Amino acid sequence: EPVRAMLSGKCVVDVPNDGTVNMRSAKSTGSGRVTTIREGETVNVISDDGDWCEAEYTCVVVKKGFVMSKFLRTEEKG
Repeated sequence: EPVRAMLSGKCVVDVPNDGTVNMRSAKSTGSGRVTTIREGETVNVISDDGDWCEAEYTCVVVKKGFVMSKFLRTEEKG
């Protein structure tokens, strides 16, 4: 499997079947859920450790937490 580029800046939530992804309080699926983000929404990635990205998501207020990197992709131009 090719090594993917590290994510940073604006990225789009990319989950199957127009689903949602959980933003977590820590890098663990067992940690508390900060919020749920829909397919196609944009987050601002602060850091990427390969499995998890620390990110900010703005929906009325800015929320900060961790999203599994496999559910994010770089924002496509145009």
